[in-house]
Amino acid sequence: MKDYLLRNNGAGGIYLGGNPFVSQAFEYFTSEVLSDDIIKISLNFERATSHEAPKFKDYIMKILGEGYKKIIVDLSKIELIDSTFTGALIFALKKMKAGKGKLKLIMDENNIPASFSATSLIEVFDIYYTQEAAVYSFKSVY
Repeated sequence: MKDYLLRNNGAGGIYLGGNPFVSQAFEYFTSEVLSDDIIKISLNFERATSHEAPKFKDYIMKILGEGYKKIIVDLSKIELIDSTFTGALIFALKKMKAGKGKLKLIMDENNIPASFSATSLIEVFDIYYTQEAAVYSFKSVY
């Protein structure tokens, strides 16, 4: 059976393979408030590149503008982080420090991107393997 888009003039909708076609807009980032002062940003793609970096910077600025000082960025779905996106993460870290905030990263412990594992970036960022550990780290005093 061939899939096709067809405009049904009688119903006014668009059909794909005879079924109503429903477009779902892709969201690069989603955020979830975990507590009064902690917000988690999830990245909804696998490759963090120069294409997503400016969007990430804008999203971080939006979150900071909302007054959040404790941000967790969930990178657990990310398989590749290029140098431009790494720069965007460093931008976020500097903005957080300048505003007396804290930034934590969640990564898949079995799939840490090479740009982090092969460099000293692991020492620059606070990296956790679970959301629970990242949230708990905000509560601990060092």
